Amino acid sequence: ETQQDKETQQDEETLQDKETREDRETREDQETREDQETREDEETQQDEETQQDKETQQAEETRQDKETREDQDTKEDQDTQKDEETQQDEETQQDKETQQDEETQQDKETQQDEETRQDKETREDRETQQDEETREDKETREDQDTKEDQDTQKDEETREDEETQEEQETQEEQETQEEQETQEEQEEKTRRLEKTRRLEKMRRLN
Repeated sequence: ETQQDKETQQDEETLQDKETREDRETREDQETREDQETREDEETQQDEETQQDKETQQAEETRQDKETREDQDTKEDQDTQKDEETQQDEETQQDKETQQDEETQQDKETQQDEETRQDKETREDRETQQDEETREDKETREDQDTKEDQDTQKDEETREDEETQEEQETQEEQETQEEQETQEEQEEKTRRLEKTRRLEKMRRLN
C-alpha cells in the first residue's frame, strides 16, 4: 500500500505537472494569437490610413488642377471679353464716322433734291396751265360730241321702240291666228267624231 500510495502520488504530481504545462502552453498560444491579431489590426489600420492619405492627396491635387484650369479659363474669358470690347469700340467709331459721312451726303442730296423739286414744280405749273387749256378745249369738244351722241341715241331708241311695237303687234296677230286655227281644227275634229258616232249607232240599229 505504501508503494501504491507513492505511485499514486507520483501519478497525481505528473498529471498536475502535465495540466500545468498544458495550461501554460494554452495561455502562451492565446497570448501569441492575441499578439498576432493586434499586429494585424494595427497593420490594417495603417493600410487604411495610408489609403486615406493617398486618396486625400489625390483629391487635393485634383482640386488644385481644377482651380488652375478654371483660373486659366477665367483669364482666357477676360482676354476674349477685352478683345471683343476693343473690337466693338473700333466698330462704333467706324459706324460713327460712316454715319457722319452719310449725313453729309444726305444733306448734299437733299439740297440737290430741293433744287430739282423747285425746277420740277415750275415746269409742272407751266404744264398744268397748258393742260388746263387743253382740258377746257377737250371738254367743249366732248360736250358737243355728247350732245350729238344723245341725239343719236334718242333717235335709235325711238326706232327700236317702233320696231318693238311692230314685232309685238305681229306676234299678237300670229298668236290670234294660231288660236283661231286651233279652234277650227278642234271643231272639225269634234264634228268628225260626232259623225263617226252617228254612223256607228246606225250600224248597230241596222
